Amino acid sequence: MRALVKLKPGTENTILDVPIPEIGADEILIRVKACAICGSDIHKFIWDPSMHMYEKYLPLIFGHEFSGVVEKVGADIKPDEAKPGDRVTINNVHVCGVCEACRKGMMTMCPEFYWNGGTKDGAFAEFTVVKKDQILHMPDDMSFIQGSLIEPLGVAANAVEKLGVRLGDRVAVIGAGTIGLFTVLMAKAAGAAYVTSIGLPSDVERLKLAVAELGGDDYIINEGQNAEDTVKKLTGGLGMDVVFECSGAAPMVNLALSLVKVTGKVGVVGIYAKNLELDLSTMVRSQKGLIGTFGGTTPYSRTFQWAKGHPELLAKAEKIVTHKSRIEDIEAALKRSADHESIKEVFVFD
Repeated sequence: MRALVKLKPGTENTILDVPIPEIGADEILIRVKACAICGSDIHKFIWDPSMHMYEKYLPLIFGHEFSGVVEKVGADIKPDEAKPGDRVTINNVHVCGVCEACRKGMMTMCPEFYWNGGTKDGAFAEFTVVKKDQILHMPDDMSFIQGSLIEPLGVAANAVEKLGVRLGDRVAVIGAGTIGLFTVLMAKAAGAAYVTSIGLPSDVERLKLAVAELGGDDYIINEGQNAEDTVKKLTGGLGMDVVFECSGAAPMVNLALSLVKVTGKVGVVGIYAKNLELDLSTMVRSQKGLIGTFGGTTPYSRTFQWAKGHPELLAKAEKIVTHKSRIEDIEAALKRSADHESIKEVFVFD
């Protein structure tokens, strides 16, 4: 099968013909139909300093936002659990479900934790292997591309849930990548009264999309003090109830703290290539909360149920997909992403 493989640290990404993986008795072989490029995949493709933790897993097939068709099932899989031909989307994380960490909802601390495309081969390939508890059966009216978006929607849902966005809240979202855009959608779905997106001049088309398609109320171009001044005017000097930092640009965490009101909360969702200095004294005196959120494991199945119950909003989410291509086009896809010519890239397979 064709696969996009990172063989060693560095910028090189190689298309190879590799064997179709074998499955164990409790595993399922998935024929991949769509796999979206995540921002974290781009970090891995260019191998920035924050990716050193994955070196021990190389060579590795990336890709964790995917959907497909069941090709083959292991001997222990019952027909009512999965059978060839089933259309499925995938929770890319597998855990034991019974250890203390799992019972407390801290799945990433599970000693058996792995995730496709990070610590185990993923879906930038024609086939990949998952456990039965990772699959969710898609309705016929959910496209494979929509199925590949459930994972990043779950990341946004997890952030909104952990920060406790409530009816009537005023929310700001810094960053206009996939997670930033989906956080706008999920914050509105949670009942936020006002959501504004904050980005750079190069993000203006994405910011417009957040308003036109995803339910955002406004957007702010962050130049100089513009974001702080605008938020003060919008809120009568109080600040936002909740601010999400989704850009992954380290200085934006301090901006987020400056935009949130006294006793308000900042959700740190981005992944950062550099360390940063925080104005912790001001944060402490203002009793502002700084909360890290990671992944979409906990609410994944509920995000899927939400998507099935709101097909019109899932269709809106699909509007962020600007390019569909093949894994052989990885260099062009990376260039489009780096040059802000695309919002969401999805690899499709016949």
